[in-house]
Amino acid sequence: MKRSISFFILAIAFLMGCTSEEVSKKEGNKETALPLEISNTVNESDIQSIDWNKTATTFNTGTRSDMVGNKMKIGIIAPELKAKKIDKWMWHFWGIKKGKLTIVGYNKKSSTVKPVLYNVDSQKNYWAKDGLGSEVNGADSHIPSNVLLNESGRWAFLVYIDNELFDILVMDIK
Repeated sequence: MKRSISFFILAIAFLMGCTSEEVSKKEGNKETALPLEISNTVNESDIQSIDWNKTATTFNTGTRSDMVGNKMKIGIIAPELKAKKIDKWMWHFWGIKKGKLTIVGYNKKSSTVKPVLYNVDSQKNYWAKDGLGSEVNGADSHIPSNVLLNESGRWAFLVYIDNELFDILVMDIK
C-alpha cells in the first residue's frame, strides 16, 4: 500500500513539474515544497499548525538558566544562531527518553523547508539523528548537533521523535 501511495505522489509531482526530490503542498496562499525524504514524517497540517506568535523563550530548569525553547518540553543551549554560520546546539527534551530525532526547518517568508542539522565532515545538512542521550541539565534526554541555516528570518523548527511531531520552536534567525 505504501509503495502505491509513494508511486502516486511521485507521478503527480512529475506531472506538476516538481523536481524528483520535492512534492508541493499548499499552506494558505503559499506553496510549500516538501522533499520526498521527509514526506512520510511531515504532514501539511504540521506546517499549518505553526503558531508564529509563540516564539522560543529563555527559561531556567533549576540547573541551568540559559535554555531557549518551550519550557519543560524542549530546550536548547547554544549561541545565538545566525544564517550561514555553523553552530553547535545541545537539544534537551522533557517527557521522552529515547528515539530518533528529525528536525525540519520552515522559513516563514520564503516558505522553504530545509534540514537544520549539519554534518561538518560531509559539509551537508541532514534531517535526522539517532540516539537521544541520557538525562542532563534537568531534562529527561539530550542530543548534541551542529546546526546550519542558509537564510535569515523567522523559522519554525518542527521537532519529530520517531516520526511523531514532538514540538515546534519558533525563532528569529539573524
